[in-house]
Amino acid sequence: MALKAKSIEYSEVYIDTTNKPASFLALTASGTTPVLREGATILTESEEIVAFAEQHPGPSIQSSEAAKAVGAAIFGAMKPYFLNTVE
Repeated sequence: MALKAKSIEYSEVYIDTTNKPASFLALTASGTTPVLREGATILTESEEIVAFAEQHPGPSIQSSEAAKAVGAAIFGAMKPYFLNTVE
């Protein structure tokens, strides 16, 4: 989404997340997405990808500190549901 928002050309590679290929796991040992490979650089965290996108022309896509705080609060409240640990 960050690359699209900044009109940066990219190609998507879809993987079967239930049977991750070795070529994907070679990029990210944790096996998580997203992954951005730009030459020899491999980014595996959303914040890293946004920072990469911010280096390109166009309006900023980074969240304000207030928006980050709201997101953190929402994620914190929902984390047990994401992790399926609701009591």
